[in-house]
Amino acid sequence: FQLRFGAKYHWRVRARHGADTTQWSAIWNFSTLDQLIPISPLSGSSGKDPEVLLDWSGITGISAYDYQWDTSATFNSPVSYYGSISGSSAYTFQLRFGAKYHWRVRARHGADTTQWSAVWNFSTIAFPVQLSPVNGSINLSLNPSIDWASLIGISGYQYRYSPSNNFVNANPITTGTTSQANLVNLLYGTSYFWQVRALHGADTSDWSSAWSFTTLYQISSAPLLLSPANSALNVPFTGTSLQWSSVATATFYEYLLDDEQSFSSAVSGTETLTSASTGDLMPGTTYYWKVRAGNGSGFSAWSEVRSFNTGVATKILENESKSRLKIVPNPSEGLIQLSLDGKPIQENSLVEIFSLQGKLVQRFEVQNPASSTDLRNLVKGIYRIQIFTEGKVYSEKLIIR
Repeated sequence: FQLRFGAKYHWRVRARHGADTTQWSAIWNFSTLDQLIPISPLSGSSGKDPEVLLDWSGITGISAYDYQWDTSATFNSPVSYYGSISGSSAYTFQLRFGAKYHWRVRARHGADTTQWSAVWNFSTIAFPVQLSPVNGSINLSLNPSIDWASLIGISGYQYRYSPSNNFVNANPITTGTTSQANLVNLLYGTSYFWQVRALHGADTSDWSSAWSFTTLYQISSAPLLLSPANSALNVPFTGTSLQWSSVATATFYEYLLDDEQSFSSAVSGTETLTSASTGDLMPGTTYYWKVRAGNGSGFSAWSEVRSFNTGVATKILENESKSRLKIVPNPSEGLIQLSLDGKPIQENSLVEIFSLQGKLVQRFEVQNPASSTDLRNLVKGIYRIQIFTEGKVYSEKLIIR
């Protein structure tokens, strides 16, 4: 009955009847435990739901267990329950997402209380885990479903989807505790990004990573690129015609042209015919291009990517140094900041802007190096900008769009 915890006890026994009594037995001893043993969740485990079952080794002869959990290892502000349960397990509730928790337990009866157990810890999941469609899936229907792993102890989920990976104007849609949602009326041949988060009364998780999928194409065939031939050389830098095959049911074509294979700063255009003029190009440069067909209801896949190389300009600038000139932003809508080796251009430096046909279109001196340079009077296109400063010439490509 109600032995003290963490104490050493000695015991002995003897027998008797009406005529006699034995000697006491040899004295044996035992010690009572002073701490309970945590069982689960294992210390250091991660990815736990907001509702976690804390489990420990039970003992007999006690009246209740006390347990605590806290984000502080010193239990500065724990959630505590004293004598509220007699079983050897208990559930947490509304834990914060992506947090590390520490927990401990002790037992007591009317005469004594054990020491707190060893402190174990676990971490909760930061956001739901997406399941399907698998990231990068293609040819999905216009009404696909999205699924994620369910969590215990949450009140609902929010998801959002958008053709933009930064989810511009994508308002979160709130659901119940079902870990699935149906998307409707998506566009043909379009890449979508989606993510999900969980919430309960005390916290909201981070958004999951952005997974993507692409819907099936409304136009089944992509255009075939015809001219310039792939890897063509000495294409005039004064411009060329991009040509491709027609596609049944297409009413227009979209093309991209860039001197970067990633098309990160591409010149784009839309044509109702099967050709487009590039306009001025940079001499001695490799260009990449591709085309897709559209009809107002959707697109085809993009064509293959082809490349061509422009010829070298006959006039080579004398005393031109390897470009250390920086133009920000580039491409630009006309307002740019010029710098050389990370520093503003010197005052009174001469700036000249040429078309790629070599025509001087603008000349001025730098008056206020710290201010932006306004070139919004230039028409959209590709230019060459030259800076005469410190006795040298620096040049760089400039794209106005």
